[in-house]
Amino acid sequence: MTFEGPTTLLGVDASSSTDLGVDLRSCPPPQEDGAFLVRAGKRQSCWLRQGAIHRAWTAPSFIDMTVAPTFEVSGGRFASVVNGKRLLLWDGEETRLDKVEGGLDLDKRAVDLLRQGTGAPGELVVVFEDGSAQALS
Repeated sequence: MTFEGPTTLLGVDASSSTDLGVDLRSCPPPQEDGAFLVRAGKRQSCWLRQGAIHRAWTAPSFIDMTVAPTFEVSGGRFASVVNGKRLLLWDGEETRLDKVEGGLDLDKRAVDLLRQGTGAPGELVVVFEDGSAQALS
């Protein structure tokens, strides 16, 4: 799937956001053609596949989506960092991040999540604000 020129992504409300990002790293492997993640601000993110919203996640005003959900890090789970220091791992079905149970409190502020390895799912690596990184297993 390719986009030519301006494209409207139905269901993505970026009208009040100055922070709209597209992340190809967080998506399924190349065999899933046309999949990518769109993050609108700190409270809305969706996974688009074949030009349609496949999954969407939101956060209430007291939660900042520091790192938007990353596709399938292990065992079919998704990962996200909220409020800088809380790592969430869940099945991706819960769409409100404040309703995701559990999580891991981090000692330092995280700024990114990466998957290490060439296949999916890969090992999850948390990148911290100070430049350090830590693999989670």
